[in-house]
Amino acid sequence: SLHRVSIPLVVLLSIPVFLTGIHATTTEAIRTQLYFSLTDPSWYTAWTAAAVHGSWAHLEANMVAYLLATLTVYAIYAKWHRERLMLGVFTVVLITTPPVQSLIDYVVLNIHLDAVGPDAHTKGFSGVVGAFVGMLIASIGGYVTHRTNTKVGNHAILTVFFLASIIVFAVYPAEGHVLVVTATLLLIGFGITTYTIATELNIR
Repeated sequence: SLHRVSIPLVVLLSIPVFLTGIHATTTEAIRTQLYFSLTDPSWYTAWTAAAVHGSWAHLEANMVAYLLATLTVYAIYAKWHRERLMLGVFTVVLITTPPVQSLIDYVVLNIHLDAVGPDAHTKGFSGVVGAFVGMLIASIGGYVTHRTNTKVGNHAILTVFFLASIIVFAVYPAEGHVLVVTATLLLIGFGITTYTIATELNIR
């Protein structure tokens, strides 16, 4: 029905509107308070850091990537007639990814590399986008498995994973830390989605 289809799509599209509104209506001083500090972290900024960006270009790049990933995911689940399943997975990924990204940043940069200055911080939605790319890969595999069989679905996952890896390495060729964070969050999104789809399809 129109009601069933429109709600997940509205939720997906509300994220760019919300993040753009934050950037447009807050000052740099306010946004700075929402960054995740690597030297003086707080629990709430582990989430709020994902919602703020350093510039319009930073925000626009993340939103373009977000829309490409999530609208493709939506098209898959709409074709599959499982929009409610998509909305559930989307919500879990959206809520869990920001603190995981903050934790990884803190451990890798502050503890392992000890490579941060007194004002070091993280911000932006790119980690969440990475998780949604993982969700996309798993969704493609789930849909192909549903239409064919598990073997073909696994081949589809491996193919898309390979292509995604090429893109990630091309975008972050010299940013080792960013590459680690992006790959980890992609795997988290992939894992959450794979588990949910496997439960839905009773795949063991």
